[in-house]
Amino acid sequence: MAVQEHMADRTALEQALHSLGLGPLSVGALSDLDLHSLLSRGFPIQSFEFLVESFPGLTEGDRLKQAIGVSKQTLARRRGQQAELRTSRAESDRIWRFAMTAALATEVLGTNDHAVEWLFSAAMALDNNRPVELIGTIAGFQAVQDHLKRMKYGVYT
Repeated sequence: MAVQEHMADRTALEQALHSLGLGPLSVGALSDLDLHSLLSRGFPIQSFEFLVESFPGLTEGDRLKQAIGVSKQTLARRRGQQAELRTSRAESDRIWRFAMTAALATEVLGTNDHAVEWLFSAAMALDNNRPVELIGTIAGFQAVQDHLKRMKYGVYT
């Protein structure tokens, strides 16, 4: 089964890949096992940096640490290390969940800035949890994705 069939629609998947600087990948050919392999190898540190540049609101306060589990200081230190440095498997998973959620939120809300603000604000439909806190688990990630899809299609429950 292709990743986009159960994780998000094609546009959000393409945007998530683009926000990581991985735009040339063929979305239609990306399977669950391809994604698993990509996350297991870890993203190049440049993909992480590209994500942060794509969503500038992540650099405010400790938002980066809340979203990905990596502080601005740690990212800055890694920038000075070897070019082949990759994120850990756990970091890659958190980065991917954030990228997918931020891409869909951008599609629904119109801009990256609005998406980041929404991710860090309590959402009544999510029992007043902040989406960024929920995406740390697969169940929370799915709840946030479902909520965004309902928003996209105007289905509020």
